[in-house]
Amino acid sequence: MRGSYNPEEFPFNAEIFRAASPEEPCRYVTLCGGIQIGKTLIGQIIVGGYMVESPCPMMYTHPSEGNADAWVRTKLFPMIRNSPSLSECLGGKKAESNQSLIERPDGQGMLRIATAGSVNDLSMYTAFVQIQDDLSKWEDFPGTGDPEVLADGRSNGVRTAKIIKIGNPLIDPGCRITRAFKNGSREYWNVPCPHCDFLHPFQRENFQINEEHPERSVFVCPKCGKTILQRHRRDMNHNGDWFAENPEAKAFARSFHLWAAMSPLADWGLLARRDIGSRGDPKLEQVVTNEVYGLPFRVDGEAPAWEKLQTRADKSGQKRGIIPHRHPILTIGFDVQVDRVEGHIQAFGPNNQIATVDYVIVSGHISEEETCKRMDEQIRRKYRNAAGNEVGFDMVAIDGNAWTDDVMAWAKRHAKVIVIRGAKSDNAPPLELVKYERDRKGERKRRQRKWFNVGVSQLRRARYINLRKDDPLKRGYVAIPAGMGEVFFQQYTSLRRVARKANAQGFTPYVWELPAGQRKEVLDTAIYGEAAAIRVGVRDYPPERWEALIAERETPLDAPQLDMDALLARPVPVAPSSSPEQPKPAPVPPAAPKRRTWADIVAR
Repeated sequence: MRGSYNPEEFPFNAEIFRAASPEEPCRYVTLCGGIQIGKTLIGQIIVGGYMVESPCPMMYTHPSEGNADAWVRTKLFPMIRNSPSLSECLGGKKAESNQSLIERPDGQGMLRIATAGSVNDLSMYTAFVQIQDDLSKWEDFPGTGDPEVLADGRSNGVRTAKIIKIGNPLIDPGCRITRAFKNGSREYWNVPCPHCDFLHPFQRENFQINEEHPERSVFVCPKCGKTILQRHRRDMNHNGDWFAENPEAKAFARSFHLWAAMSPLADWGLLARRDIGSRGDPKLEQVVTNEVYGLPFRVDGEAPAWEKLQTRADKSGQKRGIIPHRHPILTIGFDVQVDRVEGHIQAFGPNNQIATVDYVIVSGHISEEETCKRMDEQIRRKYRNAAGNEVGFDMVAIDGNAWTDDVMAWAKRHAKVIVIRGAKSDNAPPLELVKYERDRKGERKRRQRKWFNVGVSQLRRARYINLRKDDPLKRGYVAIPAGMGEVFFQQYTSLRRVARKANAQGFTPYVWELPAGQRKEVLDTAIYGEAAAIRVGVRDYPPERWEALIAERETPLDAPQLDMDALLARPVPVAPSSSPEQPKPAPVPPAAPKRRTWADIVAR
C-alpha cells in the first residue's frame, strides 16, 4: 500500500507489522509505549493493509465517542484520500459517507468504528481483525462488565483472529495495557553501542540528564560506559533488533515496548527538560513517566501514618488560622452533609506548595436559609497572613453530588463559587467544565458555567505522595498547622487503594476504599479546595506572577502617619540670628508609597 509513511525512518515497526499480519500465528499483538511514537499510525496502517490485501470484517475501538469522531475526521479519512490503493478499493469519496461503518464496494471487507463506552458498539458483530486503541483509558460499564472482555469476545468465533492492543501506560497496578504487555512476549528494541557494538535497549536508567544544559543529555552504554549522542541514533536503529524477555509467549501473544528516545521525531534535550520540570510534582511525574518513558506510574495508594503526620504538624510552629509566608492564594472546599457543611481552608504558593490554614464546620442543612447565611459569612471572612495583612478567598468550591439544586441555588449568590462533583475515572482530568447534563426526565440540557467535574483519583494520589514529604522546601510540600486534633489527621489519611476481583481476562480493577467506621471529609474538602485553586489558575502561573502576588499580599502594612495636631505641635527650627536666611518650614514626612492592588497585578 503506497502512502506517505517512510519505513526507513522507523525500522523497529517492521516486526510489529509482521506480527500483525495473517501469516503470523499469534492471536494478540500489544504495542505499549509513550506518546508521539506512531502507535495510532501503526494501527491505521494495519487496518489499511488488511482492507487492501486481506479484506475481512474489522473493528477499531476507541475509549470514547469524541476520540472516535476525531480519529475518523483527522486521521482515517485523510489516510484514505492520500493512499491511492486504499482510496481505489474503498470507492474514493464514497468511503466518507458513513463515519461509523466503512465498506468495500465489492462487499469483501468492512471496518466498524466502535466506542468502548457503548455496550451496543461491542455487541452483535464479529471481527476477524480488531484494533483496541488507547486501551488504558477504557472504563468498566456500570453493571454490565468489562469492555475489554466484551471487545475480545467479538472475535471468539474466529480461530485466526488478530486482536491488536495499543496504548500508553497510566497507573499501575490496574493498567490494562501494562497487563497485556506483561502477558505477552515482552519484546524490547535493542541497538548496538556505536563504540563497542554491545546490543542493549534504550532504558530510562541509562539516560544521563544534564540538569544545567539539558540539550547535552546523552545515553551511556551499560557495558563500555561511553556516551551515546543523538546523532548516533539513526545508525543504531538501522542495526537494531527485537529481543523478548518471554519468548515462549510469541506463539500466542506478542508484546512490544517503544518510547520516545527511539523515535527520529524526538529530541533528547526536550525529553530531558520535561523530566527535570516534573520532579517533585507527582502529577507531572506521572505524565512524564507515562508519555515520555512509556512506563506505568506505580502507586501504592497508601497515605502516611496519621500519627506521624500529626507529630510533624505539632512541631512545625505553624499557627492555626494564619496563612504561612509565600502562600498568597486562598481557597475553601466545602463538603455538604445532612446536618452540616464542612470546609477546608487552604493556601497555595509557588513550587506546588499547599498549606492548611483552618478547618470549619457550618451547622445546618444546605437547604435552610440560616445555614446559607452562615456560609455567606464564612466565605466573606478574611484571614491574616504571616505579614499581618488580611486576605479574602480567591475561589470557593462546593460538592454538588448531593442536594444538587440546593447547592446550585446557594452558589448562584456568589461570583467566586464553583459547584463540583468527583469523576470516578482514574484518567479524568483534574478539573473539567460540565457542558451538558441530563435532567430528571433524561433530556440533555446545557449546564451553567459553575459546574465542574474533578478528577479526585489523580488528586488523591498526588496529595498522598506529597503528604509523605518532610522537607518544607521540597516541591509539593503540604504544610499543616499545630493543634488540628486526631480526627483531622485520621480523616485526611483514611482512604486506601485496593484491588477488586480479577475478571475473566485477568484484569484486576483498583478502587479507593474507605474502611468501615471511618470518615473522609477532611481529604474530600482538601481535594475540593485544590480544584478551586486550579480554577483560579495556580497551575499556569509563571514564577514572575507568583512573586508579584506574594509582594502584593505580604508587603507589611504601612506605618500610620502623624495626624495634623501632632504636626502643628512639632517645634519649628529657627536659623541662627547671624544668618540672613529666613527660617525653614518644618519638614513634611514623605508620603507612603502606594501599594499595588490585586487589580493592578491582574492587569499587568
